[in-house]
Amino acid sequence: MTTSQHPLALKPLYFPALVALNPAEHYSGGIPIRAVEDDLQGIIPAWFNMNIGDKAEVFWGNANS
Repeated sequence: MTTSQHPLALKPLYFPALVALNPAEHYSGGIPIRAVEDDLQGIIPAWFNMNIGDKAEVFWGNANS
């Protein structure tokens, strides 16, 4: 398998509205309801070998939970 065939890890999606939780318990942070009501913005950091036609998909929620 060549290097180009290995899956690459991306940096985490960044939400400018993310707030730290104290105590954190099992979560990294929270998003205030106002951020969701006003069109939540998420930023996907650039990755090293970006090419035309590359895409990133973000899945929100889980119908099974």
